[in-house]
Amino acid sequence: WWEGGGTITNGRVLVSTDVHQPLRNHIIREEVTQMLGLMNDSFSYPDSIFYQRPSMAQSYSVLDEHLIEMLYRPQITIGMNVDEARAVIGQ
Repeated sequence: WWEGGGTITNGRVLVSTDVHQPLRNHIIREEVTQMLGLMNDSFSYPDSIFYQRPSMAQSYSVLDEHLIEMLYRPQITIGMNVDEARAVIGQ
């Protein structure tokens, strides 16, 4: 859940009990990370926790770690567009 300004206020991850543990671990890590603000998946990086196709990634890839770090830079603010965010991260 989020407010009109884009601030995430609450989240919930529900995982079926009939899912085997490695997949459950993946789902929990992905969904909790997406509640931090990285809500989209990608078809481009199979080792990423955000890979759209079926995945069993159990840890963050180097790219995932960079994305999380960039998201929490003080200069990145809610509501920035792509160009504004790129200017902050230097791309």
